[in-house]
Amino acid sequence: MVLDYVLGETLNGLTTHAGHDAAVDFLDRLEENARFHIDSLTADTFATAKALFRQYERFSFVDAAIVAYMQTEGLGYLYAFDDDFDAASDVYRLDTATNPYQPE
Repeated sequence: MVLDYVLGETLNGLTTHAGHDAAVDFLDRLEENARFHIDSLTADTFATAKALFRQYERFSFVDAAIVAYMQTEGLGYLYAFDDDFDAASDVYRLDTATNPYQPE
């Protein structure tokens, strides 16, 4: 799952650092890959994201939106380089390639 906010940040970063063609290529590949799903926040989850943003000084608003989405959807794990997610007690940040839902 890729939250639309994350997609926006990623495409903006790619455009800035790699160019528009690279960003469009990434978007096309993401949309063509059946393993990725782009989703948006509901109004209730958006309200939760705002509350989390206010609560955790370490969270960007996008971080708060991701955690709110995870809480709403009952997801416990995410892949992230950003250790700010460690502030949320109900989110487990993965830093290995092991899938917690299908461990090897």
